[in-house]
Amino acid sequence: MNRLWIPALVLTVASMAGQTAERRVIYGIAHKVNGTKFELETRAGKTVPVDAAPAMKAEKSVTVREGLAVSAEGTTDKKGVLQAEVVNRVKSARAMWPEDR
Repeated sequence: MNRLWIPALVLTVASMAGQTAERRVIYGIAHKVNGTKFELETRAGKTVPVDAAPAMKAEKSVTVREGLAVSAEGTTDKKGVLQAEVVNRVKSARAMWPEDR
């Protein structure tokens, strides 16, 4: 019984902290780079705001610059900003990017 209760508690605490428990991985082209923050233009043309501060602090981020193709992995905060825990460089050919999840 405790096995079921503990994960539910973790999800509740994560929700109360303003974060979704679901991890996301998105691929795109970086635009409007300003320090640790940038916008990621996805394959579909959607713009996702990203803050790479957690990834940079953990030394799990490339240096993001305008026009660089990257993947960003993390959780979305209640303002809709992806708090990236990992930022990697990817090939610039959009057709080679895996589906966002």
